[in-house]
Amino acid sequence: LPITRARYAWAKLAGFCAVACGAALLCGLAALPFAAPAQVAVWTLSLACELSIVAAFALFAGTGLRGVVAALGATFGFYLLARMVAGLQALGHEHADSGVASTAVDALAALLPHLDAFARTEWLVYGTGTAAAAGYAVVQAGIYVVLLAAACALDLRRKEIAWAPVAGRRS
Repeated sequence: LPITRARYAWAKLAGFCAVACGAALLCGLAALPFAAPAQVAVWTLSLACELSIVAAFALFAGTGLRGVVAALGATFGFYLLARMVAGLQALGHEHADSGVASTAVDALAALLPHLDAFARTEWLVYGTGTAAAAGYAVVQAGIYVVLLAAACALDLRRKEIAWAPVAGRRS
């Protein structure tokens, strides 16, 4: 049956998030013999949230950019920046003479998810994972996945409207 591009994007995102949750579950099962079950559960949930955010951005980049290489590069850059944003902020605030750079990094940190707070290894090794950390991951993932999916759906809707007059013509 024909569906709109926005529904297609939401369905793709649901599939990508299901794959992300499956991959996180497999990683959690692999870590189970080495850590406490409660810590593995917190870590697995957090990893599933992290992977869902990256999958949502990959869908957004894949539908919005022309070419696979550009989409992969944008997704890799997003993941790296989101993982390193806390360290970049610390470096920016360490040097008082870089006011513009510090402000730019703070603005970037306000926009990006803080993936450095997700799926931390110390939760498995030292047992420091808490339900609050898992809740933080779930809330942040919910916000970013919905925002990225909505942006993807809006972009696809814009493309659908832009190409509608052309679709009826024969070449």
